[in-house]
Amino acid sequence: TVSGMRQWVPLVATIAGVCAAHRERLSQADPSETQRRSDFTRASSFQVPDDALGPGSGPWEEASPEDHGLSSAKLTAAANRISTALPYRWCFVAVKDGKLVHESVFHNTSETLYRTQSLGKTGVASMIGVLVSRGLIDLDRPLAEYGIPSTLANWSVTGKDYFPQVTARHLLGQSSGYGMVPPGTHFTYDSDDYIQHLSYLMDAVVGDSTPIEYATREFAEPLGVPSLYEYDGQVYGIGGNLSAGGGQMMSCRDIARVGTLIVNKGMWRAANGSGIQLVSQDYMRQMTSPSFPKFNKGYGFLTWLNTEVGPEGPHCCGPRFAGSRVNQSTPTGVRVGYCCKPLNGSGLPPVPCNLSNIMALSEEDADEHKISYEGAMYIGKSIVDDNTASGLTPAPHDLMMAQGERGEYMFMIPSKNLTVVTMGSSQPRSRLCSTSYDDAFTVSLAWNAIADAFLHPASASSSEGSFRAQHPPIPKPSSGTETSTSDHVFEKRPGADRSAVVRDRRAPVVGSCTCDCPIDLGFGRCFNVPTDNVPPGVDPTVPGFDCSDLIPESSVSTKINSPDAFCPMFGLTVNCDPGLDNSTILCTLGNKMYSHHNCDVLHECSPVEGMPSSFAVTTCGCGHLEKRMTPCVWSPQPCVYTPYYSPG
Repeated sequence: TVSGMRQWVPLVATIAGVCAAHRERLSQADPSETQRRSDFTRASSFQVPDDALGPGSGPWEEASPEDHGLSSAKLTAAANRISTALPYRWCFVAVKDGKLVHESVFHNTSETLYRTQSLGKTGVASMIGVLVSRGLIDLDRPLAEYGIPSTLANWSVTGKDYFPQVTARHLLGQSSGYGMVPPGTHFTYDSDDYIQHLSYLMDAVVGDSTPIEYATREFAEPLGVPSLYEYDGQVYGIGGNLSAGGGQMMSCRDIARVGTLIVNKGMWRAANGSGIQLVSQDYMRQMTSPSFPKFNKGYGFLTWLNTEVGPEGPHCCGPRFAGSRVNQSTPTGVRVGYCCKPLNGSGLPPVPCNLSNIMALSEEDADEHKISYEGAMYIGKSIVDDNTASGLTPAPHDLMMAQGERGEYMFMIPSKNLTVVTMGSSQPRSRLCSTSYDDAFTVSLAWNAIADAFLHPASASSSEGSFRAQHPPIPKPSSGTETSTSDHVFEKRPGADRSAVVRDRRAPVVGSCTCDCPIDLGFGRCFNVPTDNVPPGVDPTVPGFDCSDLIPESSVSTKINSPDAFCPMFGLTVNCDPGLDNSTILCTLGNKMYSHHNCDVLHECSPVEGMPSSFAVTTCGCGHLEKRMTPCVWSPQPCVYTPYYSPG
């Protein structure tokens, strides 16, 4: 997630001052931008047919699924399955051969923007490819040689300074080391301080532009998403740096543009309609191959791969995050490891695993990080490609994924020239794992909900198929909590005057309090705070202060904490055993784990219709969180309209 980014605000002046000194020097030393563009857009050996290049900077071309070998009926069925398995979906979009062939919009509109969470990392990696392709960034040159200071993150947690070794490849491959271990030796997944050095690197090489300005001009605008980094600049307040950890606000159609660029190996449609190599094929090859296969075969450049887990790795409870993962919460950086056993009756052979052989960086308390799980969702080979004896649907080996922790998924299959996006407000979790996140279950659940539409499409030669599907409304919890996402439809590129200040005329305003919708969705409301609402002795300007208690009582019906707030409902999916588990109890568990209001059963513990029996799930519809991932943020100024935070 990108929830820690507001902590960067005090560093803005330091970052801007240090990096600005390098812009002029490096821009003078580099070849001209005109020459870079010429070199970088030359024709390549791989060519995409003109009609499959994608929309360029224009709108999507819509087409019938049947004209591209797919079935409208099967796509509609897939949309219904995924909205049942992962409740409170917002969209389900499919792009085939560069054309938009299916779109299900369950809430809001095609243009509504959503926070991408970590799914946005894949877009960041694609954008970095522009700079690498133009020779501005050398993936294997240490960041220190670009003049980036070592003080922007703790690179010497264990006493040794690892910053002189860190390269862009380490950051893109999530192997920075957290300042605990040598870069390139462990999988150290990060969304905040360490990965943010990709933006600092951009700042050091793009000349007079800021990272946001450069990325907008050279990547977002050609891609057809000119406001892609607008949220980064307005909300994070990081001095022209973009959020390298993802979290950009995008529509589902926008996200599909990134996927289509990747599927096309970096080729895109230019303004004149011809094909250009927006990102080099060599970079795209590296991005979609294992970055550090010795310890994680399933990760490229900020992109997940459907590759073999291997007999030495764990097979459940977040297999891609385990095995070589370093525990960032302990100063010793102990290595995490565990073994998994398949579900009874799955037909999967047990994988040899000896916990005593899992090495730790420090033997101190190492046993606490050696765990055995029995009966959890088990992946035999790849992240979504399993032994068919379990009833799971194998996925193509070239399938790649971008994913966020709240059920945001993009599947990309180059061999089928296919990109699929689904976004929503939900979280699947495994009841048998110690951590709520489990990609062995969650990604497999999403894939198996939609796979039939793409792997076994009904043969059809007619072009009479339906592009858009009609779906019944998403059920609401029996508690009667009414929460519509229609109140926060933020249309792309809104025409409203953002400089208009909305003031509370009933009392003098001392400042304002802006709150994210839980869980860290990237939009919310701003509340003007009258002078009388700030108690004596309370200083709301203290860093980290949560100003939600200062919101006027007159606004209580729209407070972010309130069950009847304007924020959307939240779905919870838990894998279960129909013979053992009570759905109501699992929904109560969701109440406790996530501090939800009114988690009620939507789908009783049973397989979702049309999916393998392995996916017996309980789904719950929940109200709003009592606790946010980020605090409400104080400003000494009254509320100002933005498309993300309307005045309450």
